[in-house]
Amino acid sequence: MGLFRLLLHLFVLCSLTTASLDLPQSLVDCLAKTSADIVHPSSSDYNTTAQSQNTNYHYRPAAIALPKSTNEVAAVIKCASAQPGVKVSTYGGGHGYASYALGGSDGYLVIDSQRIQDITINEAEKTATVGMGVRLGLLSKAIGAKGFAIPHGTCSSVGIVGHALGGGWGYSSRKWGWTMDHIVEIEYVDPTGAVKKVGDGVGDQAIWWAMRGAGANNFGVVTSLTFQGVATPATSLNWKTVLHKNEECAVALLTIQELGARRGALPAELGVQLLLYGEGTESNPGACQLSGQYFGDEEEFRRLEVVIREGLERTGVEGYRKANVSEFGSWVETLTDLLGNLTAPPNAVPYYAQSIIDYGSPNYTNSTIQPILQAIQATVNISKTSTSLSFDLNGPAALTNIDQPHGASAFADAGKRKALFLSQIYNYGTPTFEEPEKQEEIFRLVDGVQRAVRAAKPDGRWGSYVNYVDPRLKDWGREYYGDALGRLKEIKKSSDPENIFDFPQGLGRA
Repeated sequence: MGLFRLLLHLFVLCSLTTASLDLPQSLVDCLAKTSADIVHPSSSDYNTTAQSQNTNYHYRPAAIALPKSTNEVAAVIKCASAQPGVKVSTYGGGHGYASYALGGSDGYLVIDSQRIQDITINEAEKTATVGMGVRLGLLSKAIGAKGFAIPHGTCSSVGIVGHALGGGWGYSSRKWGWTMDHIVEIEYVDPTGAVKKVGDGVGDQAIWWAMRGAGANNFGVVTSLTFQGVATPATSLNWKTVLHKNEECAVALLTIQELGARRGALPAELGVQLLLYGEGTESNPGACQLSGQYFGDEEEFRRLEVVIREGLERTGVEGYRKANVSEFGSWVETLTDLLGNLTAPPNAVPYYAQSIIDYGSPNYTNSTIQPILQAIQATVNISKTSTSLSFDLNGPAALTNIDQPHGASAFADAGKRKALFLSQIYNYGTPTFEEPEKQEEIFRLVDGVQRAVRAAKPDGRWGSYVNYVDPRLKDWGREYYGDALGRLKEIKKSSDPENIFDFPQGLGRA
């Protein structure tokens, strides 16, 4: 490592640990009157409250508030807003990739949502109003028992609020859209401590637009979301097959690209992900896997599988192995098979991720896929980590790509509803900041995968996905928010002029 990088690294480490944890006494006194429990650095439970799920980050809040109601959240915000310079962050499920839920640096007032986990269900209307501390698995289990669902990701311990406000993709998204598409009302506490509600035609329409796409800790504390669900399928299944050579994986990407881009080739009931991880890994069989969900029975799925198999064989894959299928008559059972224990706590691990979203036509070819495969192969078994690159299929047949339901959104205006693929480059086991040379090597390799993907269309338009936060991302405002950035910055400035809700990639710094 060069001298400049070493000095920069030491500066970053110091900046993460030297911020003052002392709150003004007037704020301490005010918080004590809110009825919310307040955890201070001297409290016995400080080191076990609101911990980072990414173990490479160890930010230390100045205080952690644990409200039990929206009114208590409002009281905490009123205290914070009366004290100049106080910064607030909301801790939901804790899955922020760079631990921005804890502020992204020391010294924040963190609002921990874990005690607001109420779920109010209207079974007849298939709606659910969900408290800010609810996680995906808990919500899915509760509403699934009533015969309805919403689309969401594959990690049950992710907080529903941040997931939904940033988009929210899962295997069911081709049929049901983004998680965000099912939000019909947002309750939030604004920077002054006022409790407000917004929806399509209800409340501040600028905030309604901005929240859906950039709502995580930019405009207030979201205390509940109301979702409009959809009826669960009578039968559904999870499927997966492994391809053993990189060349087969190249063919798989070309095949899924061609089928996904063509209306009528793959029905929206079929969710598809291609996951590349390279040959010879210590943690995965083969070189890549195709997997997903299907709304229907195995017999119907096998007919669709023929379309995928013929596409693969037509372009060079021999001996395609039939997918392993697990079929269920209960949506909750299908999710449990895929996600595991739906109410399990987060698994704290070290990791680093980047994301890529195309704008509808990535135009992968056999020649442009080769550098992608080479970049992935270069990551195999480096520093005892594992790296994968996912291609989550959307496309013109998917509800992810229709006009934004319930009125315009920042997410749609950012161009995120045009993508054929949403991709994530995920490194598991990322070395710590105390191992800078090993960490830099991983960053270099992951950057290489990113460059290889974008090189497939060097003059094309690409973006990044705000739910897969990358603290190293350059021009992150434009990458996350595209053409919506200008208006988002204006709304942020007018709604939170003191930038109370702040973090390193918050709109106040864009």
